[in-house]
Amino acid sequence: MRHAIPLLLTVVCTIPSLRADALTDLKVRLQSLKPQTPITLKVEQSSTEWDEGKERKEVRTLKVAEGPGGLVVLEDSGRGSASRTDKAPGDPTTKKGKNTWRRQFRAQEDLLDELEKASLVGENPETLDGRPVRRLRLKLNLDLDEDARKHVKRSTMEATLWLGADGLPVAMERHIDLEVRAMLFVKVWTKVDSRYRFLRVQDRLLTLEATDAVEGEAMGHAFKARTHTQATPLP
Repeated sequence: MRHAIPLLLTVVCTIPSLRADALTDLKVRLQSLKPQTPITLKVEQSSTEWDEGKERKEVRTLKVAEGPGGLVVLEDSGRGSASRTDKAPGDPTTKKGKNTWRRQFRAQEDLLDELEKASLVGENPETLDGRPVRRLRLKLNLDLDEDARKHVKRSTMEATLWLGADGLPVAMERHIDLEVRAMLFVKVWTKVDSRYRFLRVQDRLLTLEATDAVEGEAMGHAFKARTHTQATPLP
């Protein structure tokens, strides 16, 4: 018993560092992916917005390629002609300046952005689609400046990642819940629930499926939207 106590203390004290290593290992694996192999995807996207009791739907089908010349839309049911992509995507957490379909072609880059200031909450083995995986529960950082944090009354930003045998993500769920009060009667709240499925293809991590559901209220005006994007590699 006298020898067991120091051993137990050693195990307990090293748990935080072991947890941190799981997140560090994931980042290293994502950073090792350097997309160079050209690839073409068929992208099908459907979106629905609800505003003041009205429902608006939009469906698009595209053929998008990435190669030495960058990311190019070859076909678009909404436009019908090839063009480069440089607008921000439908993902509500995506920063401006990113290519529209970057998450579909380079999922590792978006994941690294989100994991930059993340902290690991828990890790355990699981089964997904009949395959053994590791589930990581993460707390994400809202990355707000000091002035913005003063107005935040409630905030939650968390994610769950399922890692395959190669240590790369095969699925992800993310939940954001944010309430801000700028003045006594000015209230803004938003909730975002996202789900993603990934697939490694050579030197890339593709996002095969992405669903973003957004709802909230700004100064008494309610809003709600849902976007679903499906990507299929083409020969």
